[in-house]
Amino acid sequence: MIGESAAMARVLDAETVTATSEPARNTLTYGRGGDVCFYMVQRNGRRTAVRFDFIDQGPGIAEFKRR
Repeated sequence: MIGESAAMARVLDAETVTATSEPARNTLTYGRGGDVCFYMVQRNGRRTAVRFDFIDQGPGIAEFKRR
């Protein structure tokens, strides 16, 4: 568990925080709250990325098909 925490500390650097802060803010502001889930992505047994899923509670985009 300690090794996992240390690995996450290295992954969650300034670029990750910058890339995820806008969708997180939008989830709270426009999506009426929600959840964020993150997953470690592995290839050939090595961690290669982190995937973030933002799931909001908002109504969606009105008339989405017309856009």
